[in-house]
Amino acid sequence: MQKIINPYTPGAGVMPGYLAGRDDIIQDGKDSIYSLMNGYPRQPIIYYGLRGVGKTVLLTALKEYAIKEGVLAFHFEIQEKVSLINDIILSANQTLTKISKVEKIKNIFEVAKNSLQSFTLTYTTGENSISVEMNKKLSEMMLQSNLVELLLNLGRLAKESKNTIIYFIDEIQYAKQNELEALITAQHRINQERLPITIIAAGLPKILVNMTESKTYAERMFAFIEISSLEYKDAKNAIVNPGKPFDITYTEEALKEIYQITEGYPYFIQQFCYLISKKYKDIDLNIVNEMKSIFFKELDKSFFKVRFDKCTPREKEFMFAMANCGELPCTVASVAHILNKDLKSISPIRARLINKGLIYATKYGEIDFTVPKFDEFLKRMKLV
Repeated sequence: MQKIINPYTPGAGVMPGYLAGRDDIIQDGKDSIYSLMNGYPRQPIIYYGLRGVGKTVLLTALKEYAIKEGVLAFHFEIQEKVSLINDIILSANQTLTKISKVEKIKNIFEVAKNSLQSFTLTYTTGENSISVEMNKKLSEMMLQSNLVELLLNLGRLAKESKNTIIYFIDEIQYAKQNELEALITAQHRINQERLPITIIAAGLPKILVNMTESKTYAERMFAFIEISSLEYKDAKNAIVNPGKPFDITYTEEALKEIYQITEGYPYFIQQFCYLISKKYKDIDLNIVNEMKSIFFKELDKSFFKVRFDKCTPREKEFMFAMANCGELPCTVASVAHILNKDLKSISPIRARLINKGLIYATKYGEIDFTVPKFDEFLKRMKLV
């Protein structure tokens, strides 16, 4: 049986065969890392955008570059109800074991240990190892304070040992507000001391509000970079270039139609082209039109449905009303009108959907879906 390789890679954060349209963004990220390594820290980076635009791919590309440059790089994907602080604390173990100047580690770590009463810390000189265990009884306020001290001490240690530490944080919008506040405060202090430690993070658009609500100076302290869908010329490269080694070709009409259907969102491009190239190599407009319904069926049962199924009946009702507003983004007042309810009664539902990462506030009083084409999915659901 002949083995077939498909050059397209739909998936959560999977690196595509050809990373199109992000060269300038990646180069800026690399420049920021290089500057930090040489004692000239820039603003920590926060990439934000809708689902499927390739934010995780950017983090992966920059993490790979950082590792090649000798940076101590750590990747966290924040999940709901999971502590970001715990992830950072556990990474301290790896940091301290990787830095070889044992006496300096012991001296600085003693300072960190005294301020980290929320952790049980064991240091063994012979094996040069640190074990870290969370004590959940300590108050959140003390935990924040201790996190700030820990990151400062790690930054000072990195500076003395000529190392650089970068935390790559994905889905940062799920971080608890007190954790964000602690992280921002720590990074602010780190920047003031010009220490070689920073974060590069990615999240949904709601992170802009979350961070500025945590600290008013966050908007000046971080470089917030919006990641959006691809322009046609970049989308074309994302479609054509992975297929070239496998003799997969597209007519110009086919390319334009794929772009129209996917709206240039990288995940949709990968998914559509993956499905097409399973059956065809010479792809024209007729083939694209034939595969269109198959593409949306695949999205409906996976990409869209997995998010829809997380919602309560009242949350689903709210989203159906959004889809029926006629145009997105829509006002919360329009949703209330469709549901025949007052604004106050639907505000908690709106808040829950924002916390779940399904909708976001585009501006005051307006909302939209974080998942592209989700309104079309909901309309198809109504027809079933």
